[in-house]
Amino acid sequence: MAGLKTVKKWEENLSCDLEKEINCGKVTKLKCKVCCKYENRITSIKGFSRSWIEGTDSVKKDSLTKHINGDPHKYAVELQQKEALGAASFNQNIVETTPIGRGLIKMTVQEHELLKTRFNTAYYLSKSERLCSDFEGLLQLQEKNGAKYNTSY
Repeated sequence: MAGLKTVKKWEENLSCDLEKEINCGKVTKLKCKVCCKYENRITSIKGFSRSWIEGTDSVKKDSLTKHINGDPHKYAVELQQKEALGAASFNQNIVETTPIGRGLIKMTVQEHELLKTRFNTAYYLSKSERLCSDFEGLLQLQEKNGAKYNTSY
């Protein structure tokens, strides 16, 4: 067991985020918040242990350092950093720099909705394992039901 102030110093010095179970001013269990968040993505990595997700009784700086230097934790931190950078900014960069992306930006709302309907129809056909020849018939049905039809796509 270690004191709360000591564990907070470890967190600060080792740049980690821990969930602490405290009893009488002493930390009795530690969980790694980053590893808990990405548990389902790090379980298959060599060296993975559930102890930092369920809570470890080994409240020692050495144990924490070993965990932080392990591959599963490093990968979880990498996932968190990628998320922090934002997939949105990454996707926006792709949209702005590719011909298809620039075309999507120039589309009107109606054209965008039409394309969305077409993609959903194609997805339905694929998921249902239906023939591609059914595509035109489904589009005609959608047109009857109010979807705007445009022959440019």
